[in-house]
Amino acid sequence: MSYLEEYGKIPLPKIREEVIEQLTLNYAHNNLDEEEFERRLEEATGAESKDTLLALSLIHISEPTRPY
Repeated sequence: MSYLEEYGKIPLPKIREEVIEQLTLNYAHNNLDEEEFERRLEEATGAESKDTLLALSLIHISEPTRPY
């Protein structure tokens, strides 16, 4: 069975949970600023398709912000 076939069997709520966890980790590691984190979190919470959730997790994440 291919990855895409397996992906198709994963329930939407499980994918949403994993995307939110990934976003939270990226925010905690300063890979997302607060505004971007909140925007993506809101989109993930309301997403009605697996493709939308996947896109949220694949959007380019900028370099971590470093205090100087």
